Amino acid sequence: MLLLDNQAEAKFKTGEFEHTVLIGADFQRNETTQARGNGTAGALDVYAPVYGNYTPPTVIARQPGVLQKQAGIYVQDQVKYGRWVGLLGLRHDKATTDTEGRPAAAADDKANTKRAGLVYLADDGWAPYLSYAESFLPLGGVDLNNTPFKPQRGKQWEAGVKWEPVGQRTSFMAAVYDLRDTNRKTTDPANPLNSVQLGEVHVKGLELEYKGSIARDWDWIASYAYTDARVSRSNGSDLGKRISGVPRHTASAWVTHRFSIGGVSGFSVGGGLRYLGPSYDGTDNNRVPSVTLVDAMLAWDGGPWRVALNASNLTDKVQITTCLARGDCFYGQRRTLSATASYRF
Repeated sequence: MLLLDNQAEAKFKTGEFEHTVLIGADFQRNETTQARGNGTAGALDVYAPVYGNYTPPTVIARQPGVLQKQAGIYVQDQVKYGRWVGLLGLRHDKATTDTEGRPAAAADDKANTKRAGLVYLADDGWAPYLSYAESFLPLGGVDLNNTPFKPQRGKQWEAGVKWEPVGQRTSFMAAVYDLRDTNRKTTDPANPLNSVQLGEVHVKGLELEYKGSIARDWDWIASYAYTDARVSRSNGSDLGKRISGVPRHTASAWVTHRFSIGGVSGFSVGGGLRYLGPSYDGTDNNRVPSVTLVDAMLAWDGGPWRVALNASNLTDKVQITTCLARGDCFYGQRRTLSATASYRF
């Protein structure tokens, strides 16, 4: 995969209006291949496994390679007038998809997407806002009639409020949103082996975040999200069902302490909890249980340098994250330690 993104920003005034204009262009190239093989094996005792008793795959089915390219240009203007701040953005994308050995599956898609937002900077640090955004996702592939699938299109409305009291190191954010994703593939009622693009997903949610400082060297952040993600249009049995792997309730809390060692400042240590509520398999039958995970961090910041050691799932808790309608489930990330060093120019 190759990703490129270049931007240029300019700030200027036209009378009483303050502008921040962003212009950019990006490009991505993604090539995928897939191979499958089948073999036979005897029964395996999971408590006392004996490996090696199997027949290696003799037939490997190779799927045609798929090459996707997407280029986009975008422009955005953030305008401030008194207490009002508005944003308007426009993006144009061109995407091509080529499948190895299947010229009929070639797709050439173009789309214009928009985004807009409005914020009012009220007294005492309050800032209510409203925003709208569109999305574009090429799918690639064809149906049984060799007609290329159209890209998925999304629209999202969001309204909320932010609060940052003057002179205090604390802030609060609350938002509600409504999102619809269309052109999703669903079963063709005239041919169960074919797909038609009549599917739609409807997602509604609420997000809360509160962060601040307990004392001079202690910072904290807590968040909660409610997500209702369901299939709103479909020809299949998933109509009205919850999207697999999407918990309705999630929450997290994190505390960071800054300190010095031997007269050297810039050290910090943090820890927190992540709660993932129960989810379902896309048919509302198999329930994935909830889980609470522990994370931790140790870091040092010195000038432009930052060195950090992060631990995800510190207690190495075994958990299931997703189950699918076909019956298989997937384990979540085990304990993971990562060390990073970065330099800011």
